[in-house]
Amino acid sequence: MVVPSPLAWQPIPARPRRPWRWALGVVALLVAAFLILNTITVPYYGILPGPTYPVDGPQGAVVVNSAHAGSGNLSFVVVEEQARVSEWDRLTYGFTRPEVDLLPIAEVTGGASASQYNQENAQLMVDSQAAAKVAALRRLGYHVPELGDGAAVEQVDPHTPADGVVHQGDVITAADGKTIKVASDLTSVVTTLQPGTVVHLTVQRPGTPRPSSVHLNVSTIACGATICPDQPNRALMGVAVATDHQSYAFPNGVNVNVVTSGIGGPSAGLSFALGVLDALTTRNLTGGHRVVATGTIDPDGNVGDVGGVRQKAIAVRDHHDQYFIVPRVEYQAARAAAGSTVHVVPVDTLEQALTFLRSIGGDLKGIPATPPPAVPE
Repeated sequence: MVVPSPLAWQPIPARPRRPWRWALGVVALLVAAFLILNTITVPYYGILPGPTYPVDGPQGAVVVNSAHAGSGNLSFVVVEEQARVSEWDRLTYGFTRPEVDLLPIAEVTGGASASQYNQENAQLMVDSQAAAKVAALRRLGYHVPELGDGAAVEQVDPHTPADGVVHQGDVITAADGKTIKVASDLTSVVTTLQPGTVVHLTVQRPGTPRPSSVHLNVSTIACGATICPDQPNRALMGVAVATDHQSYAFPNGVNVNVVTSGIGGPSAGLSFALGVLDALTTRNLTGGHRVVATGTIDPDGNVGDVGGVRQKAIAVRDHHDQYFIVPRVEYQAARAAAGSTVHVVPVDTLEQALTFLRSIGGDLKGIPATPPPAVPE
C-alpha cells in the first residue's frame, strides 16, 4: 500500500453555489453607485413635459369684465424645469426618462443668476400678455397705440455708423428734429434717409442729467431678407432698439385681462391672443375641438419660436388633446414627439392660426374676415 505524499493532489469537494449572494452584491453595488452619484450635482437643467392650462372658459386665464369667459376648449402648455440634476440623472435619463432633455444651465439662463432668471421669466410673461391683448384687439379693429419715452438702444453692431457714437443703454428721444416716442418712430425717420446722409440725434445717456446731441452718417448695410425683405440693402444706423418704458393705450369699454400665477416666459402669447378673441366674440373659436397653442406673439400678430417644444408635444399627447398649434420653425420637432393622435399645425402668424380654426369648424363670427388696415401711431 502506497501512502499519499503530502504534495499529492486530491480533488476538493465543490461548495454549493448561492446565486442570491451574487444578486445581493450587484444590488448593493447599484445602491452604492446611486447614493454616491446622486449626491454629485452637474450644471444642467432638466426640461420635462409640464401640464396644460385652460386659456378660456370658467377656469381660464382670460378674464372679461371680471368674469372668466370662453368655451374652455383652448389651452396653453408649459414645461417644467428640474433645477437640480445629479450625475446619476445625467448618466441614466437617456434610457430611463427619454422625454427629459438636459441642457447646460448657461444655455437656459443666459448666464443670469437663478433670481434674475426667474424675474426675467416673470417679466416675459407680463410682456406676452400685453402683446397678446394688443394683437387680438387690433385684429378686432380696435386702435391700440403704443406709448413710450424714446427708443432704447439694446445693441450696437460693430463697424457700423453707430459704433462709438451711441451706446447700449442710450435712449434716443429725437432724430432730425422729430420726437421719438417709440422704436418705430426712429425706424420711420431712418428709412427715409439716403446712404451717406447725416442724421442728428438727441440721446439721453444713463447717469447724465441732460440729453446729448450726436450725429452720424447712415450707410448701406446688408440687413438680410428676414429683417428688411423689401430692401435687403438700405440705409441703417447699425443699432437694435426697443421702446423705452413701453405701454399701450387700451380702448375704453373693453375690460379684458390675462391672469396667470407662478408661470413665466413668453411662449403662451399665441394662445392668449386666441383666448382673448374667443372670449370677446363667439366663445366657440375651436368649434368644440380641444386645441392647444404655443408660440410667442408680437403686437402685430407674428408668431415666434419657443423652448421645449418636444416636451410640450409630449404633454399635449398625454393630455389627449386633438390639435397642437406651433411655430412653423418647430413643426418637425413637435410632429416627431406628438404621436399619431395629435394633429400638429404649423403657423407663422395669428392670422394663419385663425384660418386653421375656421377650417375645423371654429365659429369666427365677430372677427373681421380680413385684418383691418394698420392705424398710424
